[in-house]
Amino acid sequence: MGGKPNPDFKKDGVPLPFGLNPATTPVIGSAGAAGLANVTTDWYALGAITDRTPLVTLSVVGPVAATGLNGIKRDGRTLFLEAGHRSGNGAVQPLGRLVPIDAWSNNNWRNLRFPTADLPRGTNTVRVVVDDRVPSPDAIALTPPRMTSMRTAQEVFGRDTVVSMDFMVAFAFPCQHQMRAVNGVFERPEFRISPDFGATVSTSNTWQGWKTGGPLGVTDAMYHEQIVPSYLKGKWAMDWGTITRFQPWTKAEPAKLEIGTTTRSGWYTPGPMRSAPY
Repeated sequence: MGGKPNPDFKKDGVPLPFGLNPATTPVIGSAGAAGLANVTTDWYALGAITDRTPLVTLSVVGPVAATGLNGIKRDGRTLFLEAGHRSGNGAVQPLGRLVPIDAWSNNNWRNLRFPTADLPRGTNTVRVVVDDRVPSPDAIALTPPRMTSMRTAQEVFGRDTVVSMDFMVAFAFPCQHQMRAVNGVFERPEFRISPDFGATVSTSNTWQGWKTGGPLGVTDAMYHEQIVPSYLKGKWAMDWGTITRFQPWTKAEPAKLEIGTTTRSGWYTPGPMRSAPY
């Protein structure tokens, strides 16, 4: 569904977040289920834990009980990441359960976070457990857990990748190549960096939006947007902001400009401007 400008969720389905491939990413959910709708998944092997793998994450939609910023508790379905140790004969010994960290303030698709530093010693496998004591009317859906190797923003962007940075974050990313308008033509950005969810809704998406003639009008019209999972190191519960990858709806050749100078009288007009309806 991710490549359609105007998808129909009844025909095309609902896309998975973060570029997850529905052909290879199983999803389980409780919508339409009766009773407790609890689940215990199979065990998933963990790879080597390094400084590049500080988190085990899983994508979820719907309300989940979790710990937010400053230790504030969020209500929802009871979900744990259960750690275990698989021995040579294949038997798994459960070692303990971790409560998720949730940095988002809504129940849309997001990544729950489990620091690998909090896993019990000897953990080499994990599974997801949804274990409510009473039936809940709230439906959730989730993907398997994963432990992805991470890179810094500087490693991803470097100094040459063109990035559209919202006003509120520009000073925090001085090493990135901010999108420029040269001779009336925007450079093509590959990513957007925006602030936290509240600031994006109240600030970036207002005066920077297409309704007010802002630069987001250009990117909204030209690109399919896909959120890239990102985290603030050591502050796993903080919604620091969002990185969005831009993918053009259609392939376009770079603009060919004719640049020069000319002198016009004060009464000169090139003709009326186009206006809707075109």
